[in-house]
Amino acid sequence: MIFSNSAVNTYQASDQISWSHGRHNIRAGFEFERQIFNFADPGPRRGELEFLSFSDFLLGQSGTQNGSGYSNIFLSYGIAGDIVKDFRAIDMASFVQDDFKIRPNLILNYGLRWEINSNISENGGRISNVFPQLVAASPATGAGTYAGFVVPSNFPNSVTVPNGIQRLSGKSVTNDDLPLHNFGPRFGFAWQPMGSDKTAVRGGYGIYYTRPNGNATLQVLTSAPFVAIHELLGAGNSAATFQVPYNPAPVPGSFGLRTPTSQLAADIIADNYDSPMTQQYNFDVQQQLSPSTVFDIAYVGTRATRLLEGRNINEALLASDANPINGITTNTVANAFQRVPYTGFAPGGLTRIESYGFSMYNSMQVNLRRQMSHGLFVQAAYTWSKAMTDVQGLGTNAVFEGGSGDSNNSDDRHQRWGPAGFDRTNRVVLAYSYQLPLLHDGNFALRQVVNGWAVSGVTTIQSGDRLTITDALGGSIYGSVSTSRAQLCPGVTNSQIETNGGLHSRLSSYFNSSAFCAAPAVGDGTGYGDSSTGVIRGPEQNNTDLTVSRVFKLFSEKRTLDLRGEFFNAFNHVQYADPAVAFGAANFGFIQSTSVAPRIIQIAAKIQF
Repeated sequence: MIFSNSAVNTYQASDQISWSHGRHNIRAGFEFERQIFNFADPGPRRGELEFLSFSDFLLGQSGTQNGSGYSNIFLSYGIAGDIVKDFRAIDMASFVQDDFKIRPNLILNYGLRWEINSNISENGGRISNVFPQLVAASPATGAGTYAGFVVPSNFPNSVTVPNGIQRLSGKSVTNDDLPLHNFGPRFGFAWQPMGSDKTAVRGGYGIYYTRPNGNATLQVLTSAPFVAIHELLGAGNSAATFQVPYNPAPVPGSFGLRTPTSQLAADIIADNYDSPMTQQYNFDVQQQLSPSTVFDIAYVGTRATRLLEGRNINEALLASDANPINGITTNTVANAFQRVPYTGFAPGGLTRIESYGFSMYNSMQVNLRRQMSHGLFVQAAYTWSKAMTDVQGLGTNAVFEGGSGDSNNSDDRHQRWGPAGFDRTNRVVLAYSYQLPLLHDGNFALRQVVNGWAVSGVTTIQSGDRLTITDALGGSIYGSVSTSRAQLCPGVTNSQIETNGGLHSRLSSYFNSSAFCAAPAVGDGTGYGDSSTGVIRGPEQNNTDLTVSRVFKLFSEKRTLDLRGEFFNAFNHVQYADPAVAFGAANFGFIQSTSVAPRIIQIAAKIQF
């Protein structure tokens, strides 16, 4: 039986004051939080095995047994040791803000917020980190070295710290426990043109910070010497079999000695880890078209920097006679571990959680609200937008690391810049409600049954999300440490990837799968493909949810019966899921499922008294 026990205690203190004087309304305040996170989750010790195909799963042989040089087990991941930790963090902020009524029709709002978000420490000092710059300064030699590892100032004195390991001045495993430079100015205005009481113009700009992701620090649970981690993949995992998937097996209790062949692995935190920063700006014009109709059009944008991402930083480099790497002049899959920038660590053996990502979002947002006669209300919203990023954050990767920086060459952020996976150019949302007309004639019982019913709903129509075509066999010459994008066949351009015709006729060929070819050969392995991120869109979405409701009074005002009928996907419109995007898979280009369930009807009744 494996148990998980985690408790988070938060202690808070905050206060603010306000002062109104003439045309000024000034406010100021502060807040303080102390986070205590006691964590115990031995579950990861169960390990993880990854296979590229079902036949690999059935064979489970080593590279020697199957004669290919590659184990049927593509990746073997496991840890050993104690991962009980008592994490600590401090968050503080203070602000001052002024609402200045310059004229009766013009108000300015301006202020400054100072965010102080500590990096996370461990109460017993039972964590360590690796600083790549220290590793690079001391390449691994035959005798081995511990240089590159760092420990916090409260690291237990009962644990031996070998020569070469640096003890930091703070309790976190970064160079700055408490960054003090995160200032967030903001400015806004609201203006009503003279002579017009039906028009309002608003705008604003501000800088905002997000607290560092605590889940990121959980990645150092496996840090030496309290825990040993085993992660070998591709050619580096050739000795693995189903009977002995961890070869060699991880052994906790010591720091790893870096040698030219050690192939260590560690999840690490960037030494300059910091709070993500977002700049937000908008300009809005609102017009009352009639007593019951309001029209709104706005430009809304954001520019985000220092976004969190996880990135493999030990990707093998390409060597040549003119540019040898660690004395190596040829490129083979087998010598990838010798061509890495940080010797002694395996290709992909250094996954760094860092605040390095960048994104841009720009949009036009239009909104129309109308309260019609006879109990009908309608609101329509349309957004035309574009989201670009070099960090793709989806699934568990987004939860634990903030996003992924591994797409082709993880060291080149420009080549992975492209549409965000959640980008949807067009989005329309309609919200509406209708109070059915009252029946004034007829007997009392009939009026009680017929009157008071309401129908409301939401209809959403939007473009499909962005999809990136991948190739699991690409990038083997670099150590198979990053997600390779697929290779376009000679002469094929992005415009030739999409297919024509109705969606139903494209279920088995949503895009032109023949536009992609095997990854280019480099040495005896493969390089990365040249297709772009977000190169095609998934199926568009069109969904309507409806509600029919009625409140009955039960003999008094205090007793009521609330009867509701809810119709999810009311028109039973098929919403197709994204196609398979892994090149070489049997279902490549196929749509095999839906993203929304068929029509679901739910009836509910609630009595209040």
